[in-house]
Amino acid sequence: MNKKKLFVTGLPFEAKESHIKAMLLGKEPPKEDASESTEDGADESSITVTLLIDKERAKFLGRAIAEFESEDKAQEIYSRLWDVTKPPPRVLDRPVRVEFVIEKENPTAGFATKTADIEHKEKFQLFLKYLPLEADEDHVMGIFDENQIGSLKPDRVRLCKDRDGYSKGIGFLTYYEERKATDAIEELNGMPFWDKHIECTWAIKQEKRW
Repeated sequence: MNKKKLFVTGLPFEAKESHIKAMLLGKEPPKEDASESTEDGADESSITVTLLIDKERAKFLGRAIAEFESEDKAQEIYSRLWDVTKPPPRVLDRPVRVEFVIEKENPTAGFATKTADIEHKEKFQLFLKYLPLEADEDHVMGIFDENQIGSLKPDRVRLCKDRDGYSKGIGFLTYYEERKATDAIEELNGMPFWDKHIECTWAIKQEKRW
């Protein structure tokens, strides 16, 4: 794992390097007619953003690598972005996922970038909070049809339960398609579910609280 590089996924295809830097630094996104130089240019110059491109089709893949001058700076930004008390980070109003880069010995040649290849995960997990305590897995699946977003149904639902088998009001959704998971966050976050309003974010693998 490279502690100086962050991997950003779920980016809108129109995203630019300046949009990603603004998200990482917690700043307002740049305006189209704004000059590249800003008063906070020193902070932005400490981050190098590389957009990942499909070399054969010359198409942006919605993913990027951000490299920092120090591990401390990368860890500081990563911790802030993964603050579970705050909404997920967004680029051009789309929620994105940020994690540390995992380098391989033999990078894939398909990306037009000199940075290390990423070990892409097959599963994409979302974390749900504020679920009704009476709801089970079937009820959670049912909200997709009830809200006419059946195409975003997850491949798996897992509720966290206590020793007696009662729901704790939290759970996980598992997807095998990244774009589908990203769209699900957009639809589910804040959605009413009986007497509750769901909070939906990317699951943090490092935190094993339940």
